[in-house]
Amino acid sequence: MIQLNELRIGNWFKTNIYQQVTLEHLDFLLNDNIKDKSVMQPIELTAEILEKCGFMKEKGIDVYSLGRLRLWIGTRGKSLCYLIEEDTTTGHYITSIEYIHQLQNLVFALTGEELDVKL
Repeated sequence: MIQLNELRIGNWFKTNIYQQVTLEHLDFLLNDNIKDKSVMQPIELTAEILEKCGFMKEKGIDVYSLGRLRLWIGTRGKSLCYLIEEDTTTGHYITSIEYIHQLQNLVFALTGEELDVKL
């Protein structure tokens, strides 16, 4: 289940289909009378999803780039995020993420712009 404090309106999640978070979804998660909130599941990051978000695969390695942001797809489900210094190849580790909503929040925090997700 996705934790309420991880979500912003527009974040992607899945039930039986992919959906974007609305105010109604947040109200659903806040409602104490609803016991099973596990219907809202996070969407795991995959190479295919990263490419649908505009990331480009670097040649020969499992690293995906969008601007100065680099994501290395890990073998245990988590992706490592690095920010590359401008005009250099020096990278700084930011965080590990597993899900598309975490990537959406990270991109928004770094750029002030929404990640263009096409699922």
